[in-house]
Amino acid sequence: MGRIAGLAFPSRRTIKLKERYIFLILVLTVIVFSITTIFLIPDLRSSSADKVYQVYVHVQNAAPDILIPQPSSANELVGDNPDKAELVHWGGINKHGQMDEPDPHLLSDKERLKKKIDASETILEKPKVQDKAEDGEAPVIKHRGHELRPDSDVDNTDKSVVITSGGEDNEDDVRKKRDTVKQMMAHAWKNYEEYAWGGNELRPISLKTHNPGIFGAAQLGATIIDALDSLYIMGFTKEFEKAKQWTLENLNFSSVGSDISVFETNIRFVGGLLTVYALTGDYAFAAKADEIAQLLLPAFNTPTGIPNALINAKTGIGKNYNWASGGAAILSEFGTLHLEFSYLSDVTGNPVYREKN
Repeated sequence: MGRIAGLAFPSRRTIKLKERYIFLILVLTVIVFSITTIFLIPDLRSSSADKVYQVYVHVQNAAPDILIPQPSSANELVGDNPDKAELVHWGGINKHGQMDEPDPHLLSDKERLKKKIDASETILEKPKVQDKAEDGEAPVIKHRGHELRPDSDVDNTDKSVVITSGGEDNEDDVRKKRDTVKQMMAHAWKNYEEYAWGGNELRPISLKTHNPGIFGAAQLGATIIDALDSLYIMGFTKEFEKAKQWTLENLNFSSVGSDISVFETNIRFVGGLLTVYALTGDYAFAAKADEIAQLLLPAFNTPTGIPNALINAKTGIGKNYNWASGGAAILSEFGTLHLEFSYLSDVTGNPVYREKN
């Protein structure tokens, strides 16, 4: 501090120090404002393709001689050719950098798949189901000229169903990929079998059983049902037979005394069992799917007919999730019941499933 006539005043050095602080504060304010402008102000531009085009225009104005040709918009790429529509990625930009040509890898894969489908004779026909008999007898399912009956004392396996298990591919790279997938499946299945058999899921790190609340925290062997079709297709005969035995002897939803998810139960259990039936022709799987689906039907007892998201299999009382807006049903859940329920009506002759959805 300096003194003139007994009065104190700030020195030149002190003023400079304060100026530095003020300048630093101003710089930080500008930086924070710039970052906020870049990341927090919403971008109202219409599409990714428009963004690409706008960037192109700005750069072209700055240096037009160094640019590659103007990128095509999504509409220009598709044009009048519907086959190109599925080859156009987000913003109309092809992942392989080709702006006006379809992805050669995708075309090659589609062509190879089409040849295999055309040459295949293993496509399963849709079962023809006779309506339920008036005398209360079980329906007769006619499939490939063979009659299937859900009677326990009858061999329900459709011997005319084409075997879709095992087999080899003519291409070496495909065989290697198949072998790798089978090794992964064998590894996962072995650990589930050893550490969580009968449980819904296996925690891979702790090696403990996990039974999520979507199935009422009950042990329903969800992984077993999920894996049945994969085990069969991959040719794991021994593992498939063990899983089949557990399914037919132990899978029982009627004993679950808490809420279960209608959606999850349908896609994983009803759908999984119907898939194995479609592959093997063994009606025991369809009968088990029918048994489970019967327990889901009370969920449809609502004023609108739209099913509740949750159902208590023992009491038949349904409800929706507490977190759903207004306690409403979830469209993406009940909207997916159609496939399994319609097919279940086909194979059982019971029209109620198709009528419900």
